[in-house]
Amino acid sequence: EPPPPLLKTNNNQILEVKSPIKQSKSDKQIKNGECDKAYLDELVELHRRLMTLRERHILQQIVNLIEETGHFHITNTTFDFDLCSLDKTTVRKLQSYLETSGTS
Repeated sequence: EPPPPLLKTNNNQILEVKSPIKQSKSDKQIKNGECDKAYLDELVELHRRLMTLRERHILQQIVNLIEETGHFHITNTTFDFDLCSLDKTTVRKLQSYLETSGTS
């Protein structure tokens, strides 16, 4: 039997995602050319959808994916991560998870 993943989001474990808007001026991102306007808009939309997501199985997929990147921080009640610190491949995966969820 495989060991459980590092973090099972329980009912009071809420994803906390840093808003990309607050840090679009990050020097590192701009030097890399990562945060162009269109991409930033995508991150903002992704952030909005993540904040309203309630489907447990999708939340768990997201947590598992972010765990692989190592770009996260766990508090007692939240699993925090920063969209701007993720590479585009990871962001695309996140978007694909959300597309399978109900958009209601």
